Amino acid sequence: MNTSLLRIATGVGVALLLTWKYSSHQSIASQPPNVFRHSLVDAAAPAVRPNSAASSGDGERRLFPPRPSSTTDEGLRQLERDVSRAAQIANAAERENVLVAACLRWAEIDPADALRIARILGLDQVSNAVCEDIVQKWAVRDFSSAAVWANNEPPGEQRDHLMARLAYVRVQTQPALAAKFVVEQIPAGAIQTEAGISVLHQWALRDFDAAMAWANSFPGELQDRGREELAGIARFRLAHSDAR
Repeated sequence: MNTSLLRIATGVGVALLLTWKYSSHQSIASQPPNVFRHSLVDAAAPAVRPNSAASSGDGERRLFPPRPSSTTDEGLRQLERDVSRAAQIANAAERENVLVAACLRWAEIDPADALRIARILGLDQVSNAVCEDIVQKWAVRDFSSAAVWANNEPPGEQRDHLMARLAYVRVQTQPALAAKFVVEQIPAGAIQTEAGISVLHQWALRDFDAAMAWANSFPGELQDRGREELAGIARFRLAHSDAR
């Protein structure tokens, strides 16, 4: 079986899996509130209380009113549609683009599951950026959980790139902790250097003096590069100020 047919077969298998997942969620949704309230799908949904006044279209009285479709339910439906559509695409690049977009959409709802599906589909073998993008989305919502997942990855470039994405998210709100994260979680080398410069740049946009103090602690040539990065930001700010 050639690669294209193998990928299509894999896509069909995942589509069937997603169909089963969606059917399971729909089964849960049909249960009384005291049952579906404890499911993972509806953990954040408000309980639906019995309402004897609610009636069906034929005039019969209902014990429970219809439950609105949850974000998770709609996300599952979209994911199923996307994977099923991808399974019909013969062009490998186009098929992978559809699957990547599907996983990124699903990551907005269930990033851990999106990572699992991306790997089942082999998307991480096509581009490391897929998992990195999902982890970054996850970290924006729940940094601790995303960091635990990434920390459990085997040592290597993939893990280091994941940590760099986490540092980028952390610097948006806690730059000092992001700097510490880069030093402690990424081994010395090119990836750590680039992550450090990225954190330095973002930090300088928020607190130039604190960023400068960190750059001054860099060793040797890295300190020179850090200062050049900050000098570039200072020149941009000056030019922008003069233009006003």
